[in-house]
Amino acid sequence: MKAILLLSGVVISMLLWSPSVRAQDMDKNNPIYKELSEQGRMTTGEIEIVYGVPCVAVMLESGESIRTFVYSLASLNKKPIPAQDRIALINGTHYLLVVNGPVTSAPIRTKVFVPLDFSIEPKILPEFCRGGQA
Repeated sequence: MKAILLLSGVVISMLLWSPSVRAQDMDKNNPIYKELSEQGRMTTGEIEIVYGVPCVAVMLESGESIRTFVYSLASLNKKPIPAQDRIALINGTHYLLVVNGPVTSAPIRTKVFVPLDFSIEPKILPEFCRGGQA
């Protein structure tokens, strides 16, 4: 009887915890994650959820913009315009903002979040704004 209860507990815990572990592993097997890791571009390598999208934090180099960053990665360079637009949207900035560039009124930003899955639409607006309510 104890063996059956123990086995049931193990099965239930595996069912509850496995999907999140597999999702984390899947994200780290993502081509974007792998390329950023190989280039040493990520700040910590931890996957964070930003507006409902799995992302990693990346440091931009001095003189680099989101646009030049996108063109420097083969995995993002396949569809550069949607990639730079999505990265800019998630970070609330413009894709041409240059790190340590000309002096502007815009805040200086050196870290940006890069999505690992561009098929997931970011949830930027609050849910209560659906249906035409503002």
